[in-house]
Amino acid sequence: MEEWRDIPNWPYAVSSLGRIKRTKPTLRTKVGRIRNPVINTKLGYLFIGLSYEKKVQMFSVHRLVAFAFLGSPPTKR
Repeated sequence: MEEWRDIPNWPYAVSSLGRIKRTKPTLRTKVGRIRNPVINTKLGYLFIGLSYEKKVQMFSVHRLVAFAFLGSPPTKR
């Protein structure tokens, strides 16, 4: 069964299957619409561009899933 979790600090949610959707509306977007990631041919990973307050940032889908379900990565001391 697919489970959805919010992506911290972004108006998007990510599912346990790696699908991403917007959770808050903006002028030209709909809530709940599933976004289409693109594959990076050099690395072989899926990437997606998320936008919020006029900024766009690229993320790898597997990192978003891990961040939403496992929390932030440990830091070096």
